[in-house]
Amino acid sequence: MLTTEDIKQFHESGYCVAPVVFNAEQIRQARHAVDRVYSGDLDDGRSWPFIEPVMGNGPHDVRTTLFSAHVNRTIRSMAANEELVRMAAALLGCEAVRLWQDQAIWKPGTGGVLVDEGNIGFHQDYSYWQDSSTTNMVSANIALQDVTVENGALRMIPGSHKLGLIDDLIGGFFEGNLSETRKRLDAELDLQVDVPLELKAGQVSFHHSLTVHASGPNTTALPRLVLAPAYIADGTYYRAEGQPPCPHSLFLGDDRQHGTPFAGEFFPLLRQ
Repeated sequence: MLTTEDIKQFHESGYCVAPVVFNAEQIRQARHAVDRVYSGDLDDGRSWPFIEPVMGNGPHDVRTTLFSAHVNRTIRSMAANEELVRMAAALLGCEAVRLWQDQAIWKPGTGGVLVDEGNIGFHQDYSYWQDSSTTNMVSANIALQDVTVENGALRMIPGSHKLGLIDDLIGGFFEGNLSETRKRLDAELDLQVDVPLELKAGQVSFHHSLTVHASGPNTTALPRLVLAPAYIADGTYYRAEGQPPCPHSLFLGDDRQHGTPFAGEFFPLLRQ
């Protein structure tokens, strides 16, 4: 479903947009699954592995979870969707693909009010994943409704993945003042204007783990929901010197050593 041009754009710009992958019924089920996750209704008698829903509880605060695929069968099924994983493999340049993590993001509507609490700051995913032996990691964003600038579409900075890890952006996910960060990035790195990725419901975008991205507030009346699974090539391993340590390495146990592969229940092999 990805064309040669899509894959070329991913490598040149650090992101690309795929066609619609999920139908209306799958989207309805996914939205219901996210609601259940946030209400604490978890499948199979499971509990949260290390990280429960995070960020604030205010009326305009973004809510996000990690590893919700481990506590909800519907989200697990969407993250393992055959077409989605095949596209991730094409972007990773490999055959065998594992799930690295998944994230359910719930961005409330503010009804026209502009508030920093509704923002996700400019950041690079790999700044939180430095225990991984490689930056060759790809994140997907599955739109669970039409995603527009008005309801907080992702904003990508083209080509920023070629700059390597940017120390100034470590921890930037929680920095809601986008304009100040944008000015600093422009002054220090001469980066291009960020590009909003507007998606139809069921459509998917992909971005590299080093691509700088953010999202603004949802100024509509309805919440914006996305599922964001991330994928790695089979053989990716634990890098002991990675700082700050990421929670993923905890799944490998206390006896983990440099070179321990990310594998097993929490990093399932989705494609041989």
